[in-house]
Amino acid sequence: MRRLAVAVIVPIAIATLAALVWLWPSDGVAKAAQESGGEQLNGRVISAQAEPCPEGQPAGERCGTLRVRLGQGADSEVVETPLPSGPGAPPIAEGEDVVVLRFATPEGAEYAVVDHQRARPLWVLAIAFTLALAYAGSSLPLLILIVSSDNSLGGALTDQVIAQEIARSAVATLGLVAAVPIMTLLAALTQKRVQEQVPAAATG
Repeated sequence: MRRLAVAVIVPIAIATLAALVWLWPSDGVAKAAQESGGEQLNGRVISAQAEPCPEGQPAGERCGTLRVRLGQGADSEVVETPLPSGPGAPPIAEGEDVVVLRFATPEGAEYAVVDHQRARPLWVLAIAFTLALAYAGSSLPLLILIVSSDNSLGGALTDQVIAQEIARSAVATLGLVAAVPIMTLLAALTQKRVQEQVPAAATG
């Protein structure tokens, strides 16, 4: 049985490592990001000034100027961008963290706010969904045992077989939940490397 497990796990592990090496971002990723015409940056809105829209603009359009601080510390810079408008444009207010695209044009760099920074709420949602799915998946045999038992809820929970399944479900849930921050950390490190390659390719 052990030999069979090794024979199955080892090829899968080798294939996973080979796929990581093959799919790891390279210089081509930075070049593609550069050729796309926009560089994604994170910033914070320090002021939002709404203005009357020119005549002839459709009703409901938002006009104005945003001042956004890009970066932190000595490397930070303040840029001005138009207030996002049009179908699907997010409402932006002072003090909000936003995602900014920087475009290189013959007249100089131009900036556009495209969305709020949604990393934190998406992180919370990912943890919540993972907890729910991990608990439901690992606890399904336990729920079947409790439902099929003729004992009361207290008697079912103190049953030896069910107690063993509770411990197994708890351990399995911890393993599945731990996978979320690990995969998120790997994705963040990969994205950071890609973002570092884009300015290097632009200056090189």
